[in-house]
Amino acid sequence: MRQLIILAFLLFSFISQAQSLNFEATGTAPDWFANDLNETTHTLYNDYLENGKIVVLEFMNVNCGACQTYAPYVGEFYETYGPNGTGEVEVIALDINAGSTDSQCNSYVEEYGAAYPLINGNSTSYYGAEIVYTPTFYIIFPDGTYTNRCTSYCEASTSPSNLSNDLGGIVNQWMAMSMGSNPWGDAPDTDCNATILIQPTTEIILDGSAVSSGSWIGTFYTDAAGNMAFGGGVQWNGETTSIAAWGSEAGMNNGFAAGEEFTFGIIDPDSGETIYSTQATYSFGSSTYGCNGLSGISSLAFTSQSDDSDCADDNSGALDCSTQIMVFGCDGTNSMTGLLVSESCPESCDSCPTDCADNDSSMTPLDCATVITIFGCDGSWNGLTISEECQISCDSCGDDTELVLGCTNELADNYNPSATEDDGSCIVSGCMCDLAMNYDETATSDDGSCLVLSG
Repeated sequence: MRQLIILAFLLFSFISQAQSLNFEATGTAPDWFANDLNETTHTLYNDYLENGKIVVLEFMNVNCGACQTYAPYVGEFYETYGPNGTGEVEVIALDINAGSTDSQCNSYVEEYGAAYPLINGNSTSYYGAEIVYTPTFYIIFPDGTYTNRCTSYCEASTSPSNLSNDLGGIVNQWMAMSMGSNPWGDAPDTDCNATILIQPTTEIILDGSAVSSGSWIGTFYTDAAGNMAFGGGVQWNGETTSIAAWGSEAGMNNGFAAGEEFTFGIIDPDSGETIYSTQATYSFGSSTYGCNGLSGISSLAFTSQSDDSDCADDNSGALDCSTQIMVFGCDGTNSMTGLLVSESCPESCDSCPTDCADNDSSMTPLDCATVITIFGCDGSWNGLTISEECQISCDSCGDDTELVLGCTNELADNYNPSATEDDGSCIVSGCMCDLAMNYDETATSDDGSCLVLSG
């Protein structure tokens, strides 16, 4: 009887919400309930969303090669953000293949060490989801809105090796922008500030598109070390608001100096890093700091860092890179931001990206990990050589210069100007008799030219 009541309630919820999970990520997620392999009942809203959890639904098939490739990276993400990590996320794997048995699912859990729940026996329509390929990941936020990641069709693509960082970036962005949390730490506690007015008509743009409601806008000054430091900010909700930009106390360098230009910052939703900009149009007032000054901005534009931008540390947070590395190490995670230290401090951690990369987009509708599993690095896909498109996974980055073995000694008889590495074959003709007047200690082949004086 209890199950019937729950079912009736959830059917009503489905009908009243009339929602579905779609690739465009519109609307809100429908509610549902289902039992996992351990017969534990999971209800999306009641158990998780209404308790402030972000839920990552992995639509998958335990017999799918791509899903098996992704499995370790799903586990890596769950370890960081699940109950034994930050506790911000619940991951639920949903096997939507009609042919999967509970025995196969249990074998999958055991083989890949899946510590998160796995539910078997329901189709995509039961969950109201739009799916083309498995795995497809729907990331559902506590307010019921959502985004998605998959190989193609989704709002953005991902790959096995990038999955943990991609999902982590989404979680970090949500946590930073929700519940009024400030992603940069405390503003200076000083005696005077300037006020920067932001109105509903102010255009705040990131890469040509309006920033999301709830985004934090910060002002930054240059500290004694030459780094960007947080000087005050506000959460932008499309309403009239203002930023208090705090000035420095005499000789302290703990805020804006008189006449210092305002630099604005926003969190990049993809990387979780701060993007800085001085591309502001002022409707009145000054673009520089003055105690008790008043300014208004009519537009503010940000441009995300491109992949080929200079590799630089982000010292804008409450802890600079030297402190983060001392406390957490380059392999650790900053507990205040949830970001990997090596990603926030790539220069100090020697983790700057290189030109060598996996080009997952050229392997659509698959990705590098999947095509390598199926065809190997020596194979081809989409008319392209896999090792050339998946350089990191195939260990084919290498130097573009071809290795040429030969003699690199310019004085040798067989000097090869094209050689890039000496192979020990150099031949230097000359007198090899150490009693001769013309003895040549560099000679490797006697040419009969020795002159020996007899007495």
